[in-house]
Amino acid sequence: MGRGRNGIFKMEVQTGDVTAIRHSEPLRFLHNPQWPPDGKTILYECNQARMENNRTAWRFSLLALDLASGKERELCEGQTGYALSPDSRHLALAYQGALKLMPASGGEPRELLRLPVSQSIVEMAWTPDGQDLLFVEANPPNQEQPPELWQVRAASGEARKIGPLMKGLSGLHVHPDGRQITFTAGDQRQAEVWVMENFLSVAGNREPGRKP
Repeated sequence: MGRGRNGIFKMEVQTGDVTAIRHSEPLRFLHNPQWPPDGKTILYECNQARMENNRTAWRFSLLALDLASGKERELCEGQTGYALSPDSRHLALAYQGALKLMPASGGEPRELLRLPVSQSIVEMAWTPDGQDLLFVEANPPNQEQPPELWQVRAASGEARKIGPLMKGLSGLHVHPDGRQITFTAGDQRQAEVWVMENFLSVAGNREPGRKP
């Protein structure tokens, strides 16, 4: 695999053999890969550094790698996270102050939900039926309020607040039955894995005023 080399790798489950698909380069970091079921492409994010006015600026983009040709294609830029829908047809994109949707094949992102400019989306996950998105809305670091878990309809942008979660949350996943979610919470010294059940049945009001 190459000691000290970062990038996107594939591991054979039966043998444990590891193959490099794409290496990161100096000031160009690849991360957060997702492999659509067709097996023809791999999606991943790219953080590219460049100099602007004698300062380092970062450009964030989402790329699709065609495994047959080895060619990369940029799907969008400026996002801070993404999630591929269960049917692999749509991408949910997190931006500062907004949640957007776009076709997985590429196209113009459509704003689904507008957030206060000070808020950010730190985690996203689709429900198994592809009708809803769960996302974690975080407050600025200088505020003490815990992050909030939200549910939003992919078709309409209608949103519902489920409730507060603990700080340091990462790795949000929805169980295939749609009744449980798992996530990690804590810091590097002490992180814990949590399970939340029956969250879709929690009483709460949709907030149509938060959609565009």
